[in-house]
Amino acid sequence: MQRNARIRAFRAEANGRSTFPASPCLEFPPMSGSLTPAEQAQLHETIDMFQVIVESQPLDYQSLEILKKAYLKLGMQQEAIDTSKKIHR
Repeated sequence: MQRNARIRAFRAEANGRSTFPASPCLEFPPMSGSLTPAEQAQLHETIDMFQVIVESQPLDYQSLEILKKAYLKLGMQQEAIDTSKKIHR
């Protein structure tokens, strides 16, 4: 429930802001397989929030980069590739 409220808040703010702070999990790349369950959960939450942002602002390249990094950290390679393509259009 709290997660949905945060997503709605980000969606509401996305219309007026072009950038959002990055998740702390994105600051330093972990070694493969070294993410804790809490870090994985935070990355999934980050992905949810930044998907909302890029839906409303598809040219927000900073958000796309953050989204791409989150995908890579979770091993979601195809999603990272798709996001990279959006960045380079």
